[in-house]
Amino acid sequence: MKNAFLYGELDHDIFMKQPQGFVSKEYVDDVCILKKALYGLNADPSLFIKKKPTMCTLLLLYVDDMIIMGNDSAEIDSLQDALMVHFEMKILSEAGCFLGLEIKKCNGYFVSKKGYVAILLQRFCMEDSKEKKLLL
Repeated sequence: MKNAFLYGELDHDIFMKQPQGFVSKEYVDDVCILKKALYGLNADPSLFIKKKPTMCTLLLLYVDDMIIMGNDSAEIDSLQDALMVHFEMKILSEAGCFLGLEIKKCNGYFVSKKGYVAILLQRFCMEDSKEKKLLL
């Protein structure tokens, strides 16, 4: 989704200190009220969940990367169509990688950071280390 955070609406008032370099000399102790969402707010709109008794759809948004998942493909298609009416978007295929996480579908989903771990092992000259399985 292109420029997703430029469109973020707020559902309640959020106040902030005047940004450094933009402090009004006349109103030094005043605060600003946000008109739109900003990236990094505690209230940032990055996870949306729609749940019904037989259906669950999740939309995860990080800056301009988005992933939609759920157990009802018609609901996912409907959500994508509705978003495309309002935002400039490209629909890609199933996610193979999202925010550095490798995603594989096999009797459910398997998520790993195998590629990142390999880079770390190489950086610290530990490619020949033995793996250790941990229960989480």
